[in-house]
Amino acid sequence: MTNVDPDEFAAQVNYLAAIGRMIVPQAFAFVGQEILFTGDDPFSAEELSGLLPEGVRYYIDDVYVYVSDVPEDVTFDLVVVGQTDFSEEAITDAIDRGDEPPRFLPQEGFLDELLFGNDWWNVYVECLDAVLEYHPGLQYVKSLETFPWPGTDAEETDCPGVSEVEFQSETPLRKLGYQITGRSRSERWEILSTKAVPELGLQEVAETIARHCRSRKRQFGGREKYAHAIAEWEHDLDRLKREFYSNRRYKFLWPRSEP
Repeated sequence: MTNVDPDEFAAQVNYLAAIGRMIVPQAFAFVGQEILFTGDDPFSAEELSGLLPEGVRYYIDDVYVYVSDVPEDVTFDLVVVGQTDFSEEAITDAIDRGDEPPRFLPQEGFLDELLFGNDWWNVYVECLDAVLEYHPGLQYVKSLETFPWPGTDAEETDCPGVSEVEFQSETPLRKLGYQITGRSRSERWEILSTKAVPELGLQEVAETIARHCRSRKRQFGGREKYAHAIAEWEHDLDRLKREFYSNRRYKFLWPRSEP
């Protein structure tokens, strides 16, 4: 029979009680949530999921359980992303499942919230951004960010604005052959859909066209002088939004830290 030091045993019990008082409130805040773990490092997904209390439904996307096996009616509240072996398919599927995309945390952020209640996604965004610099999984999440669709409204001013020559010579969009003069709508769309969006990205293309519209509208008499060009640009912009932007079920934005 092993002798037990009463004082040492009491110290251990008191320590466990203190840890419990500190951790339990944060841990039980996850009860009722749906959590997806994808990837490992610096910890294993199995180890992290084992820290959750009962009442939390979680899934581990690995070689044994794929996100496609998760019931279609499940929408995730949180996705915990490891630095290696994370699944891009699982991440995009998690975003696309519900009307509101989930929070995304690195494993370190998940532990900080579980142990101390620190929410990196909504409050401590600077911690999230610091890990983003070296975390391939978070970098992929960030690459899926959408953007506010640019508007074309602008107040007329006395400023001359940007000249047609300056615009055409400077923009990467123009260098790919996009222009109003001498191009039909179908020809412009061919350039936009097969060259501009794949090479420059939807955001740059849309913001370039919208900026050009605003520049013309700001010029004194510009709305009348450039009426045809503005109408064509806005036509192309509306089609870009319809074909590439509005058909997304989600509008996913990376959180912004306070300035």
